[in-house]
Amino acid sequence: MIALAARLGCIATFARMKPAVPRSLPQGRFRSPAISSLPDSIAGAIPEPDPDAVPVLTSRDYSRLKALARLWRDAGDPVHQALVETLGRCRVMSPGAVPPSIVTLGARVTFVAEDGAPEERILAMPGDDGPDGSTLSVATPVGAALLGAAARQSVKVVERDGRCIVLRILAVRSPPWARARDKHGESS
Repeated sequence: MIALAARLGCIATFARMKPAVPRSLPQGRFRSPAISSLPDSIAGAIPEPDPDAVPVLTSRDYSRLKALARLWRDAGDPVHQALVETLGRCRVMSPGAVPPSIVTLGARVTFVAEDGAPEERILAMPGDDGPDGSTLSVATPVGAALLGAAARQSVKVVERDGRCIVLRILAVRSPPWARARDKHGESS
């Protein structure tokens, strides 16, 4: 299954790149009070993405994302290509084995762009968006780039118009169901 996704050809979300022109993300409505107190210098210290970073997905997320990729209408869309690339390179693990620092579906992730303010969102499937603006769909350029990455990692976002920005993941909080499962020692 992973080999099929790899053969589809796509862009590299975690590829090394030349520094992009600094660009801020649109300001969101959902911010963490703890994050807003971080120094403004964080955005300027974003390192280049690691080309050898391997995304990590839960087996459940992998199945849901693979189905989403099959249903995508425009195979040339950079978001589709990033999703297929992630599916082709990822390490699939049982939900209980995925470290809490990994961005999975349902995880609350705090990230910052070059010269931008920190943003906090819950990664979600398309259609699972919350009405309060607290979610970020994996069908968006930012959501697809964050998927499977780890806290303190930098990722490259390829926007639909081809422009690139680099994000730094500041923090990840695993979804409530994963935290409850970890407390009880379940791993499936």
